Amino acid sequence: MSTMINVQRRFWVPVVAGAVTVAVALVLLGLLAVPTGNPADSGEVPPVAVGPDGEALPQAKWKVSVFPSGIGKPSRSQKAAVSKQRDTLQNVVAQVFDALILRKDTGRLKSLATPGAAAALRRSKLQLPKDMTEVETLRRSARVGVDEKATHAAARVLITFKGVLDDKTIRMQQRSTLWLQKSGAGWRVIAFSGTMGRLR
Repeated sequence: MSTMINVQRRFWVPVVAGAVTVAVALVLLGLLAVPTGNPADSGEVPPVAVGPDGEALPQAKWKVSVFPSGIGKPSRSQKAAVSKQRDTLQNVVAQVFDALILRKDTGRLKSLATPGAAAALRRSKLQLPKDMTEVETLRRSARVGVDEKATHAAARVLITFKGVLDDKTIRMQQRSTLWLQKSGAGWRVIAFSGTMGRLR
């Protein structure tokens, strides 16, 4: 078990245990997916995503599907509730991982996660290696299951990227799960798990 997961359990998972249990069920029981959405990019080129000649490197578009979860066919009201939250959820998921991988802006996590979750994310192994440059994402995708009341969600995220580290081009992959809770007009990360490693 990784250090990051131990940190989660020690400091903040017990506080949201009930919510996490609900969110886990969302991922496991989600049945009907809605069309995939693509969160809009800000247009700003992160310093780590610049090539040796100063050109902006191409980045994979986000592909995020948001769907009502549960056993059986979702009701019209559930579909409507999930539809209203689709754009917001897509963008929160994208912003969390772009902060970790492309922008190295962990301060941004303060507005996207609870204090405990943001602190744990900053300490986690899910961030871009410190000295990696010329980063190019090859795949950025997520599947987000939302509960019947559209107050809890769980997102399974897959990101593949390559970059230059110690004068060598390497490929890496991150697999993560975020658990999110509705907070006012938006959503916040309340728990997470994940791994990131080098691809051969």
